[in-house]
Amino acid sequence: MTRNAFGTVEKRGKSWRIRWVAGGQRHSKTVDGSRADAVRELARIQIETEGLERDATWGDYWEYRVEPSFELDGLAERTREDYRASWRRLQPYIAERWVSKTTPMLVEGVLAKVKPDGVRVHAARLWRKMCRMAMRDGALLRDPFAMVRVKAPERRQKRLLDVTEVTGWLEAIEGLKYEPVLLCELGGGLRHEEACALTWEDVEEWPYRGVVYAVLSVSKALVVTERGKMLKATKTAFSGREVVLGEPFASRLLALKGTGPLLPSGVVDNAVPEARYASPATMTHNWRTWCTRHGVAYVAPKNLRSTFATIHGEAGSPDSLVSGAMGHADGTTKARNYQQMTRRGGALIADNLTDWIAKAQEVPEMNPKPQVSGLSVTDL
Repeated sequence: MTRNAFGTVEKRGKSWRIRWVAGGQRHSKTVDGSRADAVRELARIQIETEGLERDATWGDYWEYRVEPSFELDGLAERTREDYRASWRRLQPYIAERWVSKTTPMLVEGVLAKVKPDGVRVHAARLWRKMCRMAMRDGALLRDPFAMVRVKAPERRQKRLLDVTEVTGWLEAIEGLKYEPVLLCELGGGLRHEEACALTWEDVEEWPYRGVVYAVLSVSKALVVTERGKMLKATKTAFSGREVVLGEPFASRLLALKGTGPLLPSGVVDNAVPEARYASPATMTHNWRTWCTRHGVAYVAPKNLRSTFATIHGEAGSPDSLVSGAMGHADGTTKARNYQQMTRRGGALIADNLTDWIAKAQEVPEMNPKPQVSGLSVTDL
């Protein structure tokens, strides 16, 4: 049995029983997992009940208050991993610092040591969240970030595919292992983790008005955590959707259709479904290497999604339908509360994309290429 001034932790079979007294009443709770999990839960309850000790450090606060809150708040696994990565950046500088003595000067000094700029922004976001939690818990009197300005990193120009490059680029990747995933990202605007989670059972042939489309059923995402690959639900309520692909993507994707994941690892393990999928990060790395070796324009998977949105904008597709296909609302009340994404709406914008890509090949001077560094397919 473990004791402290607030309560006790006692082994009960495969679980742990924690007991404490608050408001003159005795309380208890069963906690599954390790003893450390039970101790953390007891510490979290103590903080909520009595507040932080004056000499509590940020390391204590992270372990006993912040990290346990992820489960209570229902944070997505990817968000949790991002927070943990940011904490690892902050930990060497603040883990032994008292929460109650955190000042704007300390914040500025610590963040100046966190590099590069993009990492600093994420670390600051986490620490600001922790400070606000500490204020609610009574451990901080003022928000030290109120007088600190964290400079956002300069936005770099994305390397996108121009509409005049699409046909040649698709020819260049034909037969590549990652071709099916790339077709879904460019032709359907899927997030990288959504495309990597697709199986061929999620790809359906749909004849409509004399045209054959490919319909993708997007219901999950493949993310990489400290515990390895994990299949999870899509990012938001809008993200679970059907996406309609037209030409020049649909016929090629349907011709490649097989069984199992679109991004297979070659491992078959029925007990661990994620083992069948290759890692999204591994695909990105290998895709970049392949492009370099073959002189093909490297466009990051996330930028294929940006390309999808950009070309649809040029083609005059309705924003509400493009946003729906990409898995989010367009910010209007209509999209948030009323409009539903249908296959017919998906076919409409898929036709727009098909027509604009075809027109750009016939009259390329109507859409000149942007001046962006890097090889393109037409440079080969």
